Amino acid sequence: MDDDTGTAPLQQPEPETEPQKPAPMGRGFYLVMGLIGVLVFLIIFFNLPAAETAALVTLTHTDWMLMSYADSSGTVVAVQNGSLVSAQFGTGGQVTGSAGCNQYHASYFIMGDSMNITGLASTMMYCPAPGVMALESNCLYDLQRVSLYRIHGTELHLYDATGKPLLLFAPAGS
Repeated sequence: MDDDTGTAPLQQPEPETEPQKPAPMGRGFYLVMGLIGVLVFLIIFFNLPAAETAALVTLTHTDWMLMSYADSSGTVVAVQNGSLVSAQFGTGGQVTGSAGCNQYHASYFIMGDSMNITGLASTMMYCPAPGVMALESNCLYDLQRVSLYRIHGTELHLYDATGKPLLLFAPAGS
């Protein structure tokens, strides 16, 4: 209210304005997007060695028990209950374990996801339990054919040079 006249002052209408247009994306925007892309690439590229290191630590710090293997025909077969085939990959490039009846040891070499197992030797006892000698023979043969390894979750998968599965291990006690 206006003090002198007792009437409300007239309000002038606001001038009509055009909607604001977004600022054009200039060089700064593209520079920032490029830098983000480079950062994502660097994070992925430089994190791969960390993933390989984590896989190697899991490989060498786990006692592995065989879950399945490729038999002489190449068919993947589950290990029978009670058959204890194990592998322990040492940090010094030695793998040791039980082949079901006999103990074995060999050297292994890893580069990236490739694995070569050489110089396999085992004790030579006869085990009369049904199927144990066939299991042992297949497992020792498969170990010598390993070319690739992968750790999926908690499982160790060993493959031949063509990518066919040979041996599947899980942590002992799981």
